Amino acid sequence: MNWNPSKQLAFRKGFIALCFTLLLAGTAGFCAEVESSNTDSQRSSSGIDPEIPVEVLRLQIKHLSAEELTREADRWMTILRDTVRLLNEEHITVWYENQTLEAVEAEASETTPAEKASTERKLKQETERKDDDLARLAELREQRTQIIDRVNVVLDGLSDKLGLTAEGAEQETVLQHRRYVNAVKGL
Repeated sequence: MNWNPSKQLAFRKGFIALCFTLLLAGTAGFCAEVESSNTDSQRSSSGIDPEIPVEVLRLQIKHLSAEELTREADRWMTILRDTVRLLNEEHITVWYENQTLEAVEAEASETTPAEKASTERKLKQETERKDDDLARLAELREQRTQIIDRVNVVLDGLSDKLGLTAEGAEQETVLQHRRYVNAVKGL
């Protein structure tokens, strides 16, 4: 290529600017990653990913102190309570869907042939809505089970760190959480 000196200088300046920009971007990303990892280790090793594999969670909480595990357990319990609340709301929705479906079925039995197509369409819509609600209910039950598995891992770790009482039972902090878990796991 036959470049004049001013084009070569402009190319070099542009190349240096590009390299400098990439260097800064890489450094900024590295600093953000280090800061993020410091924040994560201060707040929680698990990062509260409800889908974290149980074995990974077990390894991530192993080094935490009893105080940190207590906070971790509280965060997992919050996720569990929120999931159970959604599950209960979905149960209520299904209950109302059943009432609506019964009313539409009763209406269908009393309709004239001219109204029959409209009533059948309404019945089909209500049945589809109920099927969707039942699918959501099953999904929430599965989520609840997965979260309970993870809560139990954290509670086991906390129990190990706190030790047992003089009577050989788990500490009250752990027992309160376990009672809640037992109360909601069959819903």
